[in-house]
Amino acid sequence: SRGLGDVYKRQEEEHEDTLKLLREVEYDYAYMFAYSLREKTHAHRTLQDDVPTEVKNRRLNEIVSAFYEISENKNRRNEIKKLHLALVEGKSKKSDKEWKARTDTNKKVVFPDVFVPDKANYSPNDPSHYSHKDSNIKVGDYVVVEIEEVSAVTLRGKAKWRSSILEFNA
Repeated sequence: SRGLGDVYKRQEEEHEDTLKLLREVEYDYAYMFAYSLREKTHAHRTLQDDVPTEVKNRRLNEIVSAFYEISENKNRRNEIKKLHLALVEGKSKKSDKEWKARTDTNKKVVFPDVFVPDKANYSPNDPSHYSHKDSNIKVGDYVVVEIEEVSAVTLRGKAKWRSSILEFNA
């Protein structure tokens, strides 16, 4: 027969396996929460939730910390200076002087609310077109954004030119 210590040890090994999997796979997204039995489910009727709340919280904090560290490192490796086609969703939550958008890889990107030329009028050697006109971006526009900064879940960049799916992938 197994004692409580054996079960706890197995649970800790499974938790360590989860952390190892996070490091190996480097997920872009994760839904992380402490386990609890839901009422009116088979598990609720047949299983006993015998993991102390402190242990659940510790494990959850370890998983969340690992995810954010891994995600930021991955973004730092793979996203800086990369161009993404981004669909403008609206103004940033933190500033009405910035737009938020979704990249072609479904990551959130934030960029300044400035005039952005069409590709035909874009010149990387002439940044003046970014400052002398009012913003011409609106929700639903596609913009090519060059990534300049990253965090675990948000990219920050500079809009280079307005585009479309067809034009960007041509």
